[in-house]
Amino acid sequence: MTKIPEGTFFIPTTGFFDELSEILKGKKALEVFSGNGLLASELSSRGIAIKATSILSGMDGHSKHMYSDVEDIDAVKAVRKYKCDHDILIFCWATTTVEAFYALITWGFDKPVIFIGERPIIDKPFFLPGCATDEFHDAFRVDYEIKSYTRKNLLDNAVYGHLDTNLFDKVNDKILAGAYRYN
Repeated sequence: MTKIPEGTFFIPTTGFFDELSEILKGKKALEVFSGNGLLASELSSRGIAIKATSILSGMDGHSKHMYSDVEDIDAVKAVRKYKCDHDILIFCWATTTVEAFYALITWGFDKPVIFIGERPIIDKPFFLPGCATDEFHDAFRVDYEIKSYTRKNLLDNAVYGHLDTNLFDKVNDKILAGAYRYN
């Protein structure tokens, strides 16, 4: 098993970085929730143009070690600032706040997204993911799974997809009906 650096929530493997580099070849990637910048560092070393952003927090290990430059900016502001210059958005272990959902909406329907982290399992509703929110997952359509990703648990996954118009409409209806709980 690969050693997981402090502040990194996924298992970093050469196979995963290589497959992700193939997916991203020729594209400019914007990463939000980048934490200590490990993913951006690995992709950049493989020739991928990537902009790493995050609100630097205590749990991401940034105070101990940064792997690449990470702009200290929240996800929604980062998407607004860099959307026009980037082809694909990467969420890497997004926190469980509505900010990931708002960043997804701000990114829009016409550009792809890679999501790395915990996702809900439809037939196991009592397994609660620790990444993003129900609104995010309910509006996000998975096109395919990134096979080389090594899971840490049943919910952990790396997927390629997009904000789906029909799913978003259903989420919007649920929001208006008060189906989602907010603090």
